[in-house]
Amino acid sequence: MKKYIALIILIMLIFQTTVFALDLGRINIDAINITNEPNYESKVLDKLNKNDHINILDSTDNYYKIKAPSGKTGWIDKFFVNVQPQRYFFNTCGTNANLRMSPTTSSKIIGQVEDGGKLKYIDTFHSWYVVEYKGMEAFVASWLGDIVSDGSHLVHFIDEPINIRTNPSLEGEVISRGYKYDGYKYLGEEYGWFKLGLDDGSQGYAAGWLLSLDNNFYINNILSFKNTTDNLRLRSGPSLNHEIITVMPKNTEVRVIELEGEWNKIVTWDGYVGFCHDDYLEETLPLSGKTIVLNPGHGGKDPGAISSSGRFEKDVNLSVSFMVRDVLEDFGANVVMTRDKDTYISRVARAKMADDLNADIMFSIHHNALNNSNYYGMSTYYDTKGNKSGAESSRLAESIYDSVVGINSIYRDGIYDRNFEVLRSTNTPAALIEIGFMTNAWEEKNIQNYSFQQEVSRQIAFGILDYFKTK
Repeated sequence: MKKYIALIILIMLIFQTTVFALDLGRINIDAINITNEPNYESKVLDKLNKNDHINILDSTDNYYKIKAPSGKTGWIDKFFVNVQPQRYFFNTCGTNANLRMSPTTSSKIIGQVEDGGKLKYIDTFHSWYVVEYKGMEAFVASWLGDIVSDGSHLVHFIDEPINIRTNPSLEGEVISRGYKYDGYKYLGEEYGWFKLGLDDGSQGYAAGWLLSLDNNFYINNILSFKNTTDNLRLRSGPSLNHEIITVMPKNTEVRVIELEGEWNKIVTWDGYVGFCHDDYLEETLPLSGKTIVLNPGHGGKDPGAISSSGRFEKDVNLSVSFMVRDVLEDFGANVVMTRDKDTYISRVARAKMADDLNADIMFSIHHNALNNSNYYGMSTYYDTKGNKSGAESSRLAESIYDSVVGINSIYRDGIYDRNFEVLRSTNTPAALIEIGFMTNAWEEKNIQNYSFQQEVSRQIAFGILDYFKTK
């Protein structure tokens, strides 16, 4: 699908003064509370969502004191925070690189970084790096340099075995293999691949989506979903001697994140963390009773975007949709696909299908294209003009975006209100994702990778789950 970029700057981050902490962190679970003291039973001050960026101000053995996006300060279990390595933009363009107020070449220049110079890296947005400059945020074009680190931070493999290659691409020669929970020095990233320091002093590259940037490498979202079988006390530790945090009614659904003997460490959907004995919990399917229409974009005579390597968008849309369907069905959802083969169906007909089925949501899967091959990143879309469920559509788009953007090698391109035909032609809450750019050479290679598709599909499904559970 062609990229719509008009008016993008109007919804960008505004150039602003920012107070930077020594460490930056990112929340790794949706709907989690922060408290006024470093324990579970203290007063709740605020609720955070998956991939919220936070400033780490202080710590104890088990808790971080943080500043939330809302500006509130409180404490959170370290389990739910991924600490980011210290990363820098390193200018490799051969001349001074311009720093701008917003991510566009027409934006005002506010400074420069000399060739070979570096600035603290904060994030990536719309194919531009967000960096710290004189205590403020500035933007620099990603094609002018690299992201580097000093190697003091370890990254960990979350799958096995994983090839380590000479170059940041599948074409690179395999020089070693990494195994689950192995840690390697993080030296930077290129094209969605992490540059690693190996034990023998050499360097190699591994796919970023198969690595964790944090020592919380054991977190793989949720172990299971369970319901309480009776009115149940949530305790601050794994025994009856610990303080009661709250009482949960029978059939309260909770997320199990860790096991300690016969006790489950859980997170409720209203953000409380604590422990329950396993005898009073039973497995459940969190999306049971939900009907979801999945729409693999394009098909048949409509190929969608065509990459420089000759690949059709319609094919990868279908591949990812099958994977998303499988995860959603594992969650108990009734999933209906607008197409399950290479066939053409009009956008209006697809939208009508969701209404006819009285579906709970409709979600379209696409990949992007633009005549500028420098651009990359993931975006989601909703419509508030033609779709009567515009507010819910917006929330769905945001929930999926927040989940998928947590994948290493996925970079932010924004959440947009757009009057796309497939979104406006249904009254069902509807959203659309553009996973990446078929017209960017390195992102297109990642898009075609099976393990990349698997991880994206899993996070799309978790985003949909978060949408239903955090209303």
